[in-house]
Amino acid sequence: MGKAGNADMADIKVDRPYNIEEIPLEQAFSMLEEILETLESDKLPLEQSFKEYMEGMSLIKACNDKIDKVEKAVLQLNENGDLDEFCE
Repeated sequence: MGKAGNADMADIKVDRPYNIEEIPLEQAFSMLEEILETLESDKLPLEQSFKEYMEGMSLIKACNDKIDKVEKAVLQLNENGDLDEFCE
């Protein structure tokens, strides 16, 4: 597929009736499972499959961002009773 084909696929917009950043992590995981089941069914036209794929990728990015924020916010008590950032 040439550059023209890639541009066509990039122009496909995903219509969301929700703000992806405001979805709770558990709900986002459920939505990802539904998208995966839909894509595995092979019953969608190619364009709709690509929209589902793009939606899934957006959800994965949102989940990763949320997990990163939580990891940065996790604190642990040190031996002096003070809070330190969690380090692996």
